Amino acid sequence: MDKILVQSLTFPTRRAAETEPGTVPGSDLRRGQIVVFKRPLDPNKIAVKRIVGIPGDRVQPLPGYGGGDEPVVVQYNHLWVEGDVDNREKSVDSNWYGPISQHLVLGKVVLLLEPWYRPKAIRIEEHKYPAKQKGRVEEDAVREASLDFDEVERSNSFKDGRVLRDLEMVRDN
Repeated sequence: MDKILVQSLTFPTRRAAETEPGTVPGSDLRRGQIVVFKRPLDPNKIAVKRIVGIPGDRVQPLPGYGGGDEPVVVQYNHLWVEGDVDNREKSVDSNWYGPISQHLVLGKVVLLLEPWYRPKAIRIEEHKYPAKQKGRVEEDAVREASLDFDEVERSNSFKDGRVLRDLEMVRDN
């Protein structure tokens, strides 16, 4: 059994104004990173998987996915995680339970400590995980899915004049 060193994470309650491409809004999580998270179907247990899709990505699930065979768009505040095997029967991951909330993530793996006397840093850019190799992830496919719905709704209200009409109505009454 491998031992890992995990850097714990906290997430802001609101989306950061600017994020680096390929990262999750409001955090430094990236495609390819290995994360530790509470299992969605049993929060008393934890799992260690690789981030395959971030908000706005379109992921083609493996055959047998409960949501059907159509590509899945990863929504705001969610991640698509998979093990490093391209076999749904060997890894209980998003191919079983769909995208996970980023708030289930406890931390990211930064070091592999096996053997303990020769720790190895995790370099995400060096690893070609199966979903990436087989082209099952379309990065940034649906921009709207990566946006916070509350922020979009607020900005649209100002664009179409709804807020001004509501303010005028309140003022007139």
